[in-house]
Amino acid sequence: MHKTSIQTKLTSLNVRLMVVVVVALLVASSAIAYFSFSFSMGLIRSHIQEELYTKGKTLVNNNNIALQEMVKNNAFSAIRELVTSTVNSDSDVIYGIYMDTNKIPWVIHQKPGLTLFDESSTTLTDSISQWAHDITDTDYKTITNGLSTSAHHNRIIEFADAVIVDSERVGTLRYGLDANRSQKVMEANRKQLLKYYYISAVVLTVFSLGILQIGHHASRRQAHKLIEPLENLTKAAKTISKGDYTQHIDIETNDEIAILSTNMEMMRQTVQDYTDNLEQKVNERTKQLKRLQEEALDNAHKAGMAEIATGTLHNVGNILNSVATSANLIKNNLDNNSVHLLKKANELLEEHIDDLEEFIQSDPKGKKLMQYYLDLGISIFDDMDFVSNHIKRLVEKVDLINATIADQQAHASGTRISGVSNERNLINLINDCITIEMANLNMNIQTRYSDIPLVQMEKLKTMQIIINLMENACEAMKDNAAADRLLIIETSVVDSNSTTEENKKVIVSFSDQGVGIDAVELTHIFSYGYTTKQNGHGFGLHSCANYMAEMNGRIWAESAGPGQGATFFLEFTIAPITGQQ
Repeated sequence: MHKTSIQTKLTSLNVRLMVVVVVALLVASSAIAYFSFSFSMGLIRSHIQEELYTKGKTLVNNNNIALQEMVKNNAFSAIRELVTSTVNSDSDVIYGIYMDTNKIPWVIHQKPGLTLFDESSTTLTDSISQWAHDITDTDYKTITNGLSTSAHHNRIIEFADAVIVDSERVGTLRYGLDANRSQKVMEANRKQLLKYYYISAVVLTVFSLGILQIGHHASRRQAHKLIEPLENLTKAAKTISKGDYTQHIDIETNDEIAILSTNMEMMRQTVQDYTDNLEQKVNERTKQLKRLQEEALDNAHKAGMAEIATGTLHNVGNILNSVATSANLIKNNLDNNSVHLLKKANELLEEHIDDLEEFIQSDPKGKKLMQYYLDLGISIFDDMDFVSNHIKRLVEKVDLINATIADQQAHASGTRISGVSNERNLINLINDCITIEMANLNMNIQTRYSDIPLVQMEKLKTMQIIINLMENACEAMKDNAAADRLLIIETSVVDSNSTTEENKKVIVSFSDQGVGIDAVELTHIFSYGYTTKQNGHGFGLHSCANYMAEMNGRIWAESAGPGQGATFFLEFTIAPITGQQ
């Protein structure tokens, strides 16, 4: 990238500012000159027109006075002489006319070469003559067309006055003055003014260019004066950047550069001091970083183990709840079965051991005792089946606890291989989880299974996920009426139109009718430590998300909002066709 020095930038800036000022000055001067020129021309035009009007009126008035006596004495020759001499002697007057009240011309005299009026006319009928005939006092009228046939006299001002003799109008005196002459005078004045303004513009331009040149040189000198300390400071900085910290920085100015140089000198001294002790400081810092790194690794390991242990305890706690429920059911069965009545039956039997046959046949208690022994056998077998089934479930739950603890121990020892999964029948596993947890869940479960293939999963992790989701659904519906506590578990295969197995996934959905989840919570519910339960810890769903990720699957939730229930989805990868259940 092209670099421009500060001196050049300052000079350029100053020059641009001066150019702006000079251009503004020239524009202002031009505007002033234009308005001055227009004003001057207006004054000249007004002055010339005023002179022409004054001259015409004076000429008509003076001739009118002379004509009154001539008309009174019928001095026709004198009248003609007066009008003719007036036209011939004045360059501005191009024609003169005297006509009586009937518009009969006594005298018509025009400059040579003009044919504005027909001198042989007996009566003047044009509009100008009619205007002159109608006036009662001295007046004038500008004629721009109608009479003129000459390009040199295309603008005429006619001055006319009524001739009064003995209070009676006897005729009209008319003189036409050429207004073109005043235009010529104005044009001459305009050229003179333009010449003056052109000379002034040239002088002002030369003066402005001189100012720009002087300003440019002054800006360069001033910029150099300002930049010289910066250049010295830059040289010192280059020396320091090469590793030489011995050059002292001392720049004396009365501006911010002095502060900058002082700060750079302090920095140079600091760097020099630091460099002199660099090796010792590096060794100390290396030891400190090593110690901090070891502490960070230890803390990270402890935090990871704490998270694993917390998740494990959470999963074990879930299973222990089910274990406690099964154990209570077994205890209640043992406490309430009919076996404890067997002692009383045996005591009664022992009392009549000597007359047993007669007791059984004739004594009502003996007959009931025999029936009791018959019913007791059936009850004992039922109780044995009940206890046997729940003991089986207890064994499965204890095995699940042992597997969970073993998995945590494998984590702690580093022998666990993450991501290893087996090919399993997902529907069977869901049914196993329902069987294990049914006694512990106060809700109805409805399954809607479709034909799905084997999936890649780890049994322990998948069971913990399913149990966790079922317990969460039960918790979400605890305030519902008994008929509204329904969890629907549904399986499906997505992307079923695909021709390749790699694009197909098995989806399991868990839909409840509980409290629902708002949009904000949906973005956080799988985060570590986040929970919406009053006594929750935020480990269950976080562990579920981690387990699904380790099995190359995923988990997500959807909800229409609070009070609208929620649906959790599990996505599994389909196992290869050669997999075993």
